[in-house]
Amino acid sequence: MEEEKYPELPSTKYAADEIYFKTMSEDEAIKVFTEDGYTGFKSRANRFRNTPSDGKFATQPSVHHVAYEKDTDKPVGAIGYAPYKEFLLGSGIHVRDTSRGRGLMKLLFREMIRVKGNKKLIVNFSSKVAMNHYLSEGFRQLDESELPDELINEISIGAANGNIGTLEKYYIHNSSWWAAIKTEVI
Repeated sequence: MEEEKYPELPSTKYAADEIYFKTMSEDEAIKVFTEDGYTGFKSRANRFRNTPSDGKFATQPSVHHVAYEKDTDKPVGAIGYAPYKEFLLGSGIHVRDTSRGRGLMKLLFREMIRVKGNKKLIVNFSSKVAMNHYLSEGFRQLDESELPDELINEISIGAANGNIGTLEKYYIHNSSWWAAIKTEVI
């Protein structure tokens, strides 16, 4: 019996100018990957096993930024969040199996930070590897004091069901307009 051969993964890192992004809903993102023959990107309802399936983290309409290779127009990764009140609820990050190990997660994070504005992003984790990557990107342990009760309840249910932690990131978008005002006031 002949052994199945898998394509070798490229050994070079993606450069920012080799990737472009399209913004879409979660359903549209899943469709883009599926139509390209890749079924590894799943909905939150299929991935979020520890938090309530009818909760805000799983059901709020989400925004996904899908990364495409410029040369091939192939979708290679996605990162998403769901706006809820004054927060953004993490909807996951995914890198296509044949694009892993090429630095795409960092490019996905940069895109998310660039477009999310000045809202706090809250992310639940069931994977220590994923949580460590977010920590390396400047996320910190969640301060629940500012959260509405329904989110605290979902996070508590997730923890009881095996989530290992919840992180947050608040990023103040640094624009030249704000810097000009700040300079004038001082």
